[in-house]
Amino acid sequence: MRLLLSLLFLFTILFAACGQNPEGFEKMAINMAGKKAPIISMTEVQALQKKKEKIIFLDSRELKEYQVSHIYSAIWVGYDNIDWTKINKQDKKATIVIYCSVGYRSGKLTEQLKKKGFKNVKNLYGGLFNWANNGGGIVNTKGVDTKEIHGYNKTWSKWVNTDKCEVIL
Repeated sequence: MRLLLSLLFLFTILFAACGQNPEGFEKMAINMAGKKAPIISMTEVQALQKKKEKIIFLDSRELKEYQVSHIYSAIWVGYDNIDWTKINKQDKKATIVIYCSVGYRSGKLTEQLKKKGFKNVKNLYGGLFNWANNGGGIVNTKGVDTKEIHGYNKTWSKWVNTDKCEVIL
């Protein structure tokens, strides 16, 4: 119940402060996640990929969201019931990028991993919505490129660019 009330409060603040501006929405989502969570932009991720640096993507959305689509090679770890066995298997010195829909849940998980000693863990700026809206590739559970993206719910799904993606709820 406390989580539900907190989310309702955050939604109210979010839409009062951001209106319909997706850039403002992403910034607010990052701010809601907390200032301790270091962020990484899509451009920075792509630069690392170009250099052939290994990046471990952790998806902190719920399983039904991940099953619609996710970043290629992402490991689903969840948020409400985090799969710590998958996280604890990762190298604490590796480059780890955590994402969710917009950056709130992944920001919270990024902070938790930092406290557990992970050295190079970052929250993906704007989450999967920003990634897909800007042409980042996403795949389904079969590893096939897709334009489908789970919109979380009707309120949050309005931040998905429907010219580039098909929202699934």
